Amino acid sequence: MRYLSLFSGIEAATVAWETIGWEAVAFAEFDDFPKAVLAYHYPNVPDLGDVTKIAKEQIIALGHIDIVVGGSPCQDLSMAGKRAGLRNEDGSVTRSGLFDEQMRIFEIARIHNGCRYMLWENVPGAFSSNSGNDFAYVLGSMVGGSVPLPPDKWKNSGVAISGDGRRLVEWRVLDAQYFGVPQRRRRIFALLDTGAWWSRQPFLFEQEGVCGNFAKSGDEGESVAEGTGNCFTPSSFGGYQPGVGTLRSNGGDLGGGSETIIYENHANDSRVTRCEDGVAPTLSSRMGTGGGNVPFVLTPLLK
Repeated sequence: MRYLSLFSGIEAATVAWETIGWEAVAFAEFDDFPKAVLAYHYPNVPDLGDVTKIAKEQIIALGHIDIVVGGSPCQDLSMAGKRAGLRNEDGSVTRSGLFDEQMRIFEIARIHNGCRYMLWENVPGAFSSNSGNDFAYVLGSMVGGSVPLPPDKWKNSGVAISGDGRRLVEWRVLDAQYFGVPQRRRRIFALLDTGAWWSRQPFLFEQEGVCGNFAKSGDEGESVAEGTGNCFTPSSFGGYQPGVGTLRSNGGDLGGGSETIIYENHANDSRVTRCEDGVAPTLSSRMGTGGGNVPFVLTPLLK
């Protein structure tokens, strides 16, 4: 996997991904001290500098890119900051609003460099800044349309799908303490997939039986964000299916049918059961352990 890393800092993405053989095609950092750190540790990786000044020609020159990754500045989204959000009162872009530059660079890489994925990382405060509208804007930008606010605020994980079914965003809050770091550090990870997402397993949702046991922190539960168009049937879109029943799926891909995806709405983690044989498992309104963990089902309606 070849990646372009924006808002690099000390380049945490490379610290993680270099160990699994992924290749950084370029960094983007404008502050002098982290630039010096990057130059020392990664002398062979070009630094494109200020994201607002990166030109299309510079990105094209990098060759094939699989994923653009970046955590735009969090100061204006963080609960510890002034909570300006993505825009100032006069409409100008805040530091956190540099997310727009990440989207701009990704779209160039998608068109000219064959890039399929974009990963955005930020603080959970993004769920509530600007009354939740900032995260709606982030999701809308990623899927290419308008994403409405959920009725009871954003949850720790979910999905959003574009109206034409060609773009999928998975998001989830992950805590560093469960990944070998001796501190609580909760962050949102939102992954955009512009390829054949329907043919793969979810990345940010764990399979049943390997979910782990996460400590309680902040809001619990998962939900699905509305898509940006008539992507789902009214009976299944954003709907909860209590009780017991059997669902059937045609399987296949966008060319021949749709596949039902069953998300187990567990309070402490995200469990996914995908139909492999065309018949969904029996669903109960008390799936999982404890509480009334009502499942929800997504069935894309393809035109």
